[in-house]
Amino acid sequence: MSGIVEVQITDLKINHFVRKELNQDRVLFFAELIESGEELNPIEITPNNEVIDGRHRVEAHAFFDRESVRAKVVRVSGQKDLIARAYKSNSEGSLPPSRQDTEHTVALLVGLNETAKNIADLLGIPAKIARQYAREVRAKIQRFNMQKAVKAVTEGGLTVQESAEAHKVDLKKLQEHLDGKRRPAKYGIPDVKSASTRSYKSIASKNASILRKLFDKYEDGDVTEAQVLEIIKHLEGLQKKQARSMADWRKRFEAKKKGADGA
Repeated sequence: MSGIVEVQITDLKINHFVRKELNQDRVLFFAELIESGEELNPIEITPNNEVIDGRHRVEAHAFFDRESVRAKVVRVSGQKDLIARAYKSNSEGSLPPSRQDTEHTVALLVGLNETAKNIADLLGIPAKIARQYAREVRAKIQRFNMQKAVKAVTEGGLTVQESAEAHKVDLKKLQEHLDGKRRPAKYGIPDVKSASTRSYKSIASKNASILRKLFDKYEDGDVTEAQVLEIIKHLEGLQKKQARSMADWRKRFEAKKKGADGA
């Protein structure tokens, strides 16, 4: 392990090895420490700038448009070692991995064809728990592969036999799905989009109402220019936080899709 270096945030490669999602309260906690002048502990990265530990600290620095962050460079022997070290670093911290985080990490290792015993050794968890997680993960992967296999037949033009082989699913079970014996429920995407649009418009309308009232108070002399600008800056900060959160959701989905495709 080398000493502490200063690394550009834009050069970091942030993988979703352990945390299924960022804890926004944790990000804000670190942001408040930075704002108060505290220097956060360095993050851990590999020689090629992959983040091992410290995603919340990176997000907190980015929240204030900091261009760089202090980091410790750690050498790892491969992907599974990188995942294991990331998990153990988080386990030893003040925000241990949740059940979902552990399942997510096990899924990555299952995707690398690691056995339950190896997973237990790599992550330092009991073998019984590793087996349980591995079974659950494999069952989810099978369900996901079955969905892809069904779609490949109904929309992709493959035969049942070709799709079963391509997606590594049981031929008989695939046929049962196609026969409607276990028809998957359709997800109402238009309804989801409509609901999210209503939610967005509601927030935008509330913010507009706040600002209109604030401007009226400014004209009446009840608030100062500095106070108005403080509120605008606060709302801008919330919007920036939301944009970063959405970007993180996209990265998470891309990592999940990549893991499922490689399984």
